[in-house]
Amino acid sequence: MSKKILSIILACAMVLCVFSFAGCNEDAAGDSAKKIGVVLIGDENEGYTFAHIDGIKKAAEKLGVKEDQIIWKYTVGENEGCYDACAELADGGCGLVITNSYGHQSYAKQAAEEFPDT
Repeated sequence: MSKKILSIILACAMVLCVFSFAGCNEDAAGDSAKKIGVVLIGDENEGYTFAHIDGIKKAAEKLGVKEDQIIWKYTVGENEGCYDACAELADGGCGLVITNSYGHQSYAKQAAEEFPDT
């Protein structure tokens, strides 16, 4: 049962990533590639986050997003540290910031309100 739920979550995450990355390869002038920020609850050593990392990398590869365009923030808690990570990524030029934890959403929303262009 848990494998089935994880598969559904991963499929949804990959679809979200594919559509999110689709418009992020070039800025409005077509001059340069934008950066993508990823805020993760864990790291590659635990299955939940590893699955997200793997899915994001596969979607990026498929869409031609280079590895150096993705900035990873690992082991970010469901607290003010998430806001800090999101704000840092947005302030650092990321055109898209995504998180992988339900508990991140209020902090990510707070940062999104402060950085409406991201």
